[in-house]
Amino acid sequence: MGYYPQTQSNPITNMCAELNAIIGEQHFRVLYDAHIRQYKLSLTDLGKASKKYSYLETISMPFSEMFEYLNGILLGFRLAKQIYKF
Repeated sequence: MGYYPQTQSNPITNMCAELNAIIGEQHFRVLYDAHIRQYKLSLTDLGKASKKYSYLETISMPFSEMFEYLNGILLGFRLAKQIYKF
């Protein structure tokens, strides 16, 4: 039987997984282009079909900018979750 770790070693993919967990469905995925060393937050097929979070999709950006972008989104969702208890 194969071993599947609960978390990955990349903080960007971990934050994307947390964002999907907060939303409740797999709306986002992170794409990495190794040639230019940049990340892109992209919608999955489910996310494209729902058209609910399309404004969060990004263009390619370096690790530090993507980290700050996802961190800001997650902080906002966590705060809203505490205030509005959803």
